[in-house]
Amino acid sequence: MKITLEFLRFICLFIVLFAVLGIVIPIGLLFFGVDPYKYGWIAIIGVFVSVFAIYKKKGWGKDVNLPILGISALSMILLSAVVPDMVPEQFHASTYIYTYGLPFPYFSLYSESGANFMLPNLLSFRLTNWDMNIIGFFMNIFLFYVLFNWLIKKFPITKYKEISQ
Repeated sequence: MKITLEFLRFICLFIVLFAVLGIVIPIGLLFFGVDPYKYGWIAIIGVFVSVFAIYKKKGWGKDVNLPILGISALSMILLSAVVPDMVPEQFHASTYIYTYGLPFPYFSLYSESGANFMLPNLLSFRLTNWDMNIIGFFMNIFLFYVLFNWLIKKFPITKYKEISQ
């Protein structure tokens, strides 16, 4: 229960800060004459840094096992890169939407005649747009975290000592 509340606090704080920085950063970029559509990803990095700084200052997140959290995030991203989108949606006459994420889709690529796998679509220069569902992203990490935490508690890793006679 503590882990669920901790993830909800993280998601709520992330969404609120993203709403604030999602307004402030494009206005600041426009003030300096920079195209905010090319550099909007700075808001996401700023939100992650801000949320982690708030967590460190407040002392939150003590119940979260960070190695399991890192493994769950990494395995979720790798699984999304390996599992293809078998049925892409046709957006326009020449643009297809490839959606990735397991079990909750969280990442969509808009491509012209792309591949079913994520990496060839990301590395090709035929991308027209991309979209990320942040709630699906965090729900996948939470689900993988709960699964890995349960597996480690269910099947503990013990070190066997050699019996020497």
